[in-house]
Parts: sequence; C-alpha cells; structure tokens
Amino acid sequence: VEDMLEVGNIDEAGFALQSSLNPDHSSYAVESSDSRLVFYMAGYVARKFTRKHCCEQCASALKASREEAGCNVNSEFTQRFDKGGLLYPCDELARLVSLLEEAFTFFFSSGKLHAFSVFDFMQFVSSLEPQKVGCKGHQKELMAK
Repeated sequence: VEDMLEVGNIDEAGFALQSSLNPDHSSYAVESSDSRLVFYMAGYVARKFTRKHCCEQCASALKASREEAGCNVNSEFTQRFDKGGLLYPCDELARLVSLLEEAFTFFFSSGKLHAFSVFDFMQFVSSLEPQKVGCKGHQKELMAK
C-alpha cells in the first residue's frame, strides 16, 4: 500500500486497504448484558409465570428466597431495589434466562438483520437443549412459553 501511495496510485491503494479489512467486525465485537440485570429479568419471568401459569409446585420450583439468592453475586441488583415485592429466580431459571439472553445478544449482534431474523433466531433457540424448569407436569408448557 505504501508503494502505491508513493507513486500516486491512490485508487488501487484504497482498494487494497478495503479488501484487506474485514468489513464484518462482528467476530471481534459481541455485546453482553450485565449478569445482575439478567438475574433481575429472571425474577420478572418467575413472577409472570407464577401469577398465571403455575401450580404451587411450579411456583416454588421457579423462585428462591431472598436468603437463598443472597449467596448468588448476581442478586446484588435485585436486592438493591427490592422493597419486599420482587421475586428471586431459582438457579435453573436464572441460567435459562441467561442462556436465552446470551443467544439473543450473540445472534442479533453478530449477523445482519433481515426480514426473517426473528424466525431464524427462534429456530436457533429451538435447537438448544436447556435445563428444564418447573414441575414435571408443566415443564414442557413453561419451556415453550
């Protein structure tokens, strides 16, 4: 490139630079969410499921007590804003939400978006085999939602 520039061949130097650079830098820059915020979102998921879709066994399987969650460093954000009404997710639910968030973030930050991006993502997620959450009778239903 230096030689091309020295002789005034700017167009060829520009072409050489463009072809040597990777225009898709996604392999170098992938975003990620703060794990404490993901834990908070998992608590929100636990609340939504326990209010509408769960039996008592599912409800107790999806959430943890504040004391149990206190051992998890990711509960820091939730504890900070808890005035008595927030739910703490069980470890399995927290891992599931984290897995889905990581997949979503990776999928949508590493590829170009197009009309079928959401469909492609849903196919990708359906190929994952995360740990099941909830009671035996409702696991399949909960995982589908």
